[in-house]
Amino acid sequence: MYPDLVSLPYRIFYTIFPTISIIGNTLIVYTTVRSDSCNILIALISVGDVLRSSSHYIMIISHEFTERHQLRYDFCVYWQLLPMYGCFFSSALLLNVALDRLLSLQKFYMIVNYQHKKLYTIALILPAFLYATIMSAWILANANSDEYA
Repeated sequence: MYPDLVSLPYRIFYTIFPTISIIGNTLIVYTTVRSDSCNILIALISVGDVLRSSSHYIMIISHEFTERHQLRYDFCVYWQLLPMYGCFFSSALLLNVALDRLLSLQKFYMIVNYQHKKLYTIALILPAFLYATIMSAWILANANSDEYA
């Protein structure tokens, strides 16, 4: 262990609140995955938020086990890639939920949602998945091992 640069209350704060977030979002995933496409989207947003919340644990661990509390930029990218993917994914999916709710006010929505439910759900999830994948690939492509984060 190395000397503490991060105070104990700060570490407790960044351990307790993400734990509450992960438990709450896991319960949301458990209770909302039924049959409605919007519920599936809300559950996937919660999964993305669980991934994003894991970044707090990564930060506490990195402060505990690095000598100068600094990581090389490429190591930081690798450690934070999954939380960043969750952040990108849930942000884009939140936009798609808003569009889904906007479309639900139209008359054609019931027909499209009833006749093409799986295709409609995939059409809402796929852009968020592609956006998160492209952004994560871009971050990985720009990872430089010479700099410190």
